[in-house]
This record gives sequence, structure tokens and C-alpha cells, in this order.
Amino acid sequence: MAKNLRKQGKYKDAYKLLRRSEAGHPHDLNITWLYAQTALWTGHIAVSEKAYADAMRDHPGNYYLMLDYARMLVEIGEYSRALPLISAYLKFDPESVDANLLMGKMDYYKSQYPAAKGWLDKVISKEPENQDAGKLRHEIYLARSPHFGINGGFTTDDQPMTTITPSVVFGLFLHTLSDLHITLAAPIFQNSGKTREAYWLSATNTAVFPDSKTSMTLGAGILRYPSGKKMNWTGNFGISKTLIRQLDLGLEFDRAPYFYTLSSIDTSLMQNHAALSLAWNESKTWTGRLTIEGSKYSWDHHNTYGFNFWGFAPPLKLSVFEFRIGYGFNYSTANQNRFTSQKTLQEILTNFDSAAPIKGVYNPYFTPKDQQVHSVLGSVDFRPSKSLLMGISANYGFYATARIPYLYLNTTASGFETGFLRTAFHPVEASAFAEFRLSEQIHLKLEYKYRKTYYYTSNYAGFGLNINFCNDRKKK
Repeated sequence: MAKNLRKQGKYKDAYKLLRRSEAGHPHDLNITWLYAQTALWTGHIAVSEKAYADAMRDHPGNYYLMLDYARMLVEIGEYSRALPLISAYLKFDPESVDANLLMGKMDYYKSQYPAAKGWLDKVISKEPENQDAGKLRHEIYLARSPHFGINGGFTTDDQPMTTITPSVVFGLFLHTLSDLHITLAAPIFQNSGKTREAYWLSATNTAVFPDSKTSMTLGAGILRYPSGKKMNWTGNFGISKTLIRQLDLGLEFDRAPYFYTLSSIDTSLMQNHAALSLAWNESKTWTGRLTIEGSKYSWDHHNTYGFNFWGFAPPLKLSVFEFRIGYGFNYSTANQNRFTSQKTLQEILTNFDSAAPIKGVYNPYFTPKDQQVHSVLGSVDFRPSKSLLMGISANYGFYATARIPYLYLNTTASGFETGFLRTAFHPVEASAFAEFRLSEQIHLKLEYKYRKTYYYTSNYAGFGLNINFCNDRKKK
């Protein structure tokens, strides 16, 4: 009965049936084995692990069960636990296509591409038409080949400012400890008839330590500001470690230019940012991230800081569509206010109107004050074919408040005083994208983003073209 349900794709019903059967027959190998497999397919990872372990305890000499258990462990990223089982199976059957393929998959997931290719070559020499091995070996060639990207973006907002962001990226995998990317960006800023350009050259290396489930990123760059010939350095460091299953702990530091306000374009402003995050990265079930972050600005050495959380429920798949819904929360604030008058005191006094508000801007960077946003999140992905993926997403702040600054005149030296008024608003973010697989080596992505906050509205359109210089045929 359970097998028939699985053949019909009714995995949840099969899981419920097998759960009852296994409870009544805990030592029946066939029932426990089917239960372990079905639990994995329905996202009940812990249940699957226990069922496999129970079956192995009762039937330690069953090599086929051993290999299936190892396959499950590889799928959930438990490579150190899977390796002894696969090794034991290979002693039993050194020429096993399934075991050699599983070793190739495991080394591929660990970014140990030469070792993975060796296992896959062995499979293909035995079964030249093995599609799984052929496809995975091609993926290895793609991952190890140099690739080149051309990107461009166009942003307008009502500050008003227009930003054009062309860039090129070159990437090359050298070793598990060296996945290198070099980027040259040349952002262009336009406002009030003026055009200014910046140039930013950076290099980033990512190292993977598969045995400890850790990856580390280190980068450095050099920047020429749009405000003149002054230059500065940039950098980034990040480390991520998988704690258990799909639970990742991440720490990031980066030093980058701040180009988000009109006044920042005329100021040599650097933002030093740090973030600590804890994420559950399981795309088939619940997924989410909690982040604590802070920034220090070179202009006045003051800080902004906050924390945020987002989470998505398991996806709902209907034909070629995938739907997700979630919740997000964001809190941010600053230890100093950078909201200042657009006009000088003399300009305001010349044409003073007591009923007119004093218009202000954030100079040179944005400083939120006790801003909190509760959001509902949603996304829809549409994949009509292997060569096309499209999607839309939205983030609507159904409850958001902030202490919004306002200016008034006083008798101090500056002539201005700042007050704050708790204000409710509804920020909105919406985006759409289309990814085209033009060939195995050429991918194109188009995207659009709309954003509306209390402070401004912006529109962004961009593209990314990635070319991989893989020559699989010659390497075969």
C-alpha cells in the first residue's frame, strides 16, 4: 500500500501510513527502510536519521541498507558520518557504480573537484551512458572553468538622483582554498545636471574547509571617489560555519563606500559594517535568518545599528509554480541624528513663513531613529522549462513606525533645533526577475526592483550576463 502511494507521488500519505506500520513493527526491515526513505523525502530529517540508525543496528550486515543510509547522510551534508559507511561498502564491492557515484557526489559538494572527477571517471568507464555521472562531471568542469560576467544597473529615486552601475567580474576556481573573483565597477551618479564617476577595483577569495563545514571569504580593493581624485581602500572578511544540518552561523566585516544620499556623493564617506547572523538554510521546508548588525561612518565616527529577522514557511508547489509566504521584522536606529536643513539659516529668514515646514535632508548618511517594521513577505517562482526561471516577490510593511525628525528655529548658534515625531507608515518593496539559460555556458538575468519608504521612492532595472569558458568536450 505504501509503495503504491509513493508511486503515485502521495508521499505525505505514505509517510503517515508507514509511521503507523513502523510503530507496530519496529524491527521489520522492509517497513523501517521504507519509513526512513519516505521520511527523508517529506522533510522529516530527524525521523529519517533515527529510522536508518535503528535499521542498521538491527541489520548491521546489510550492505545495501548501509549504502542507502550513506546516501541519505550525503544528501543532508553529514559527510564525515557517510564516509565510513561508503568505505565499508566499497570493501564489499569495489566496483559498485552506486558507491563510486556517491563518493563523487560527496567530494563535489565539498568542492574537492579533482577527487570527485576521479570517482566519476571510474563510474563512466564502467557505464559510459550513466547520465547522473556525466551530468555531475560536467558540473565539475563548469565549476573549475574561468567565467566572466558583465553587469549593469540603472536606479532613479526622488532625492532626486540617478545611478548607473556597470561592472565586470572575472572568476577562477584554483583550489578548495582559492575561489578567486576580481571585480571592476564604475558607478556613475547624476544630479542637477552634474555627472560624477567612481572607480572601484576589488579582489575576493573564498576558501572552503569541508571537514569543519566552514567557509571563509577575504577581499581587498581600491576606490577612487566621485568627488575628486582622492582614493581609499576597501575590504571584506566573512566566515560561515554549519553548526548542525542546515543551521549556519555567519560573521561578516566589510569596509565599503557609502553612495546612497546626494551629499554622500560629494563626501569621501566610508562605511565600516559588521554583522552576525544565524540562518536555517533549508529550501524545501522552513527557512529563515536572524541578523545583528552595526555600521560606523568615517565622516563623524558615529554609528547606526539594529537587528532583523525573516522567515518563510515551506513552499507550496503547483505544477511549474512555487509559492512562499513569510514574515519579517527590522529594527534600526542611530546614536546621532544627521538630518539637517536643505537651506541655510539666512535663506530661510529672508523669505520666512511660519506656516511652512523647514525642509531637511540626511547629510551625509541616513540615520534612522527607533525605526521598526513588521512585514509580510511573499514570492512566486515560475519555471516553464529548464532554460527559463521567472519570479516575483514582495515585502509589505503592514505595521511600521519611526521617530521622524523635523526642524524648527531657535536661538542657538546654529539657529535650528531638531524634534522627533512618532509616525506610522507602510514601506513597500517589490521585485521581478527572469533568468535565461541561453546555453550551458551562457546565462542571462534581468531584474526590476521597486522600493518605497517614508523617505524616498526608487526604481531599479538591471541585467547580468555570465559566460563560462568550459570546454568539456576536449577534457573528456
